[in-house]
Amino acid sequence: MPKRGIVLVAIAILLFLNLNSLSLAQTTSPNTIEKQIREELIRMEANVNSSTKLKVVKLAKVPHKNYYTALFKFRADSLNYLGEASFRKQDGEFKYVGELGYAINTLSESPLTVDNELYYMIYSENIGKKIKTIYVTSLNKQLEYSIHPGKEKYFVHYKKLPSNMREKDMYPVTVTCYDQDNKVIPSSKCVR
Repeated sequence: MPKRGIVLVAIAILLFLNLNSLSLAQTTSPNTIEKQIREELIRMEANVNSSTKLKVVKLAKVPHKNYYTALFKFRADSLNYLGEASFRKQDGEFKYVGELGYAINTLSESPLTVDNELYYMIYSENIGKKIKTIYVTSLNKQLEYSIHPGKEKYFVHYKKLPSNMREKDMYPVTVTCYDQDNKVIPSSKCVR
C-alpha cells in the first residue's frame, strides 16, 4: 500500500511539473514573438520604438508545415494597425523568417511561399463577427474559392495553390465579403 501512495505522489508531481512547463511555454512564446516583431518594426523605421505597445492576437500554423503567422496589433502615429509576421518553430523556439506587413483597417491578402509551395494567405479582424463568407477570385479565374472566418475575432486562412501556379497568375484578385444575411459588404467596410 505505501508503494502505491509513493507512486501516485510521484505521478502527481510529474504531471504538475509537465503542466507548468507547458503553460510557461505558452506564455513566453508570445513575449519572444512580440520582441522579434518590435525589433523588426524598429529596423523598418515604422514609427515604433521600444515602448510601443504591441500585442500578438493570433498565432496560426500553415497546415502540415512548421511555419506560423503571428497576427499582431500596435498603435503608431495615433493609428491602430493589424499586421502579420512569419515564423518557423525550431527546437521549441519561434524564429522570425523575414516576412512582415501591416495595414490600417483592411482585410489583407498576400502570396506566401513555404518549402517551395505557394499559398494564398488572407487575414483580418472580424469585428462584431459580421463577415460570414469571403469569396476570392483572380481575373483569369485560376484562383477561385471561398472561406468562412467563423466566430473568431481574428482569422488567418491559407489556401495551397496548384504547383503549376505562379504568383503572377494570382493577380489581379477580387475579394468580396458577405455578411451574415449573405449581402455584399462594401469593400471599404469589409473589416470595420
